[in-house]
Amino acid sequence: MLMTFGYMFGGAWLGTLSGVPMGGMFGAMIAVLMGGKLHRPMILPNVTLIIIQIVLGVSVGSLLEVKQWQETFTFELGVGLVFCLSLQMLTGYWWLRKMANWGKDESLLGCFPGAMGAVLAIADSQKAPSQRVVFTHTVRLVTLMLLATAIAMYGLPEVTQAAQAAEVVDVAPPVDMVILGAVMLVSYVAGFGLGKWGLPAAYMVTSLVVTAGARYWWPDANVRLPEATGMIAMVLLGGLVAVRIQTVTFRQMLSYMAAGVAVMSLGLLVTLLVALVFSSLTEKSFLVLVMSWVPGSVEAMTATALMLGLEPAFVMLSHVIRLLVLHILPVIWMCKNKWAANRV
Repeated sequence: MLMTFGYMFGGAWLGTLSGVPMGGMFGAMIAVLMGGKLHRPMILPNVTLIIIQIVLGVSVGSLLEVKQWQETFTFELGVGLVFCLSLQMLTGYWWLRKMANWGKDESLLGCFPGAMGAVLAIADSQKAPSQRVVFTHTVRLVTLMLLATAIAMYGLPEVTQAAQAAEVVDVAPPVDMVILGAVMLVSYVAGFGLGKWGLPAAYMVTSLVVTAGARYWWPDANVRLPEATGMIAMVLLGGLVAVRIQTVTFRQMLSYMAAGVAVMSLGLLVTLLVALVFSSLTEKSFLVLVMSWVPGSVEAMTATALMLGLEPAFVMLSHVIRLLVLHILPVIWMCKNKWAANRV
């Protein structure tokens, strides 16, 4: 286990030095994979997934701003987001089920356009966690991160310069450690209890709900986790993904990579088409809608939108809402299946 941590944090350090977005996570993933192939099988304690769930849940919950929703998010744009997300999932599910011959549960988890932490937690709760689901999401994440990096590096020069010139340094208030500590404690206790009842990704769900509640009742309190905490969680996620897929053979890797590229490509095509339609129906720019609805991470898409001057607040809000839906839907579906099985 100590050797796994050594590979993981060593790879994260090298990945961070490379300057690639989320390089720490990718570096940890690659290092642990290499260690598992060249040295011996890598392992991580079970508490690793709990830490990742709580950190991700608090991070998403702390971004919720009811007032911001009312000011920047219209009903039409909400319909567009849900419609785009539904089509992304339907096309991905169809491809994995019919073309790749995956099972129903694997197709559902594999077609989700994002929320890798939630999918990993739910897949891990099954008796036989699917390696190809994790690998497919890894391919999607890596591809979209490279795409976001390319957009940020080779975007329109005049737009990028205007965004940099208009950038204002905003000093965040100090973190309210008392409320943050209480939020994490309540999230852990509630997640432990709900996990005993069979709720998948229980710690992530409870931490998200508890943090959102704290933001509502104490709007002036800063309950966002320090940046270093989020970075550590991403490194742990990279290491955990590598541990889950370290036994994948080269032939399986090619098959899973093909499925991941196909699902990701279908999701991008759907995003472009839906964004084109809704940009003509609303006042939003086509590029803003693409950045808001593309199946990428909050951090990557928001950072890219900031660099290109494409309404970063709206882009972040759209991805937060998308993540909320993606975190809740698979949990409801898995619980429904489990309760149905218990009644038989």
